[in-house]
Amino acid sequence: MASPLPVGIAIATVIGGIAVSPLLLLPGAAVWLLAVGIIAAGRTSTHRPPPDVSHLPPSIQAELAEAGAALDELKRAARSVPSDRRMMFAGIEQEAEEVREAVLRLGLTAGDLHRSIEANRPEEITERIESLRARLEEEGGDAPRPEVEHEMRALEHRIRRREELLERLERYRASIRALQDDCRDLADRATDLATRRPEVHSVDENAPERRMSEMKASIAALEELMQRDTDVAQ
Repeated sequence: MASPLPVGIAIATVIGGIAVSPLLLLPGAAVWLLAVGIIAAGRTSTHRPPPDVSHLPPSIQAELAEAGAALDELKRAARSVPSDRRMMFAGIEQEAEEVREAVLRLGLTAGDLHRSIEANRPEEITERIESLRARLEEEGGDAPRPEVEHEMRALEHRIRRREELLERLERYRASIRALQDDCRDLADRATDLATRRPEVHSVDENAPERRMSEMKASIAALEELMQRDTDVAQ
């Protein structure tokens, strides 16, 4: 209710009611309530509860927890920066929360990818390929050769595809590690500012916000790539 729009409407309504006609108070109050409702709805939508990650594999849950801890460390360090140097870290807490949301979404996609990988166990696929190969050798010309060979090629493709998904999952883990390193580096720089070390005075003041934006862009691009991989695998 303290937002500029509802306050402005309330002031205009009172002035109109006094200077023009008391009849303006009723529609003015209705417009004020509408403005308050719209703003409240907007605030609710921007504070969505975090997604449930309890169903994810323990390894991915641990990685998300570590990334969250690194972001919390950065936020604490940023709050310790003296006011005369805080411009360098202005808005960093909001950026950190946006990165956290992006990381959680990426973790959910990684979980889908992990399930696709687990559903294609190489030992089971290899066993099936060997069984089909033995069938061709035993039955010779009596075997439905084109159909069996087609199935063997499809199974071999599943093995290659599984390797590709494993590489993508490792890229996800490398991105999470890089995120933690960046957060800790920025936290160290905030600590340096808090202790007023002279060597940080020449630091580009836009660097922290830029690096956080780069993190979000990198995470979003990887999430899109991994989602395509998951859709193909299913």
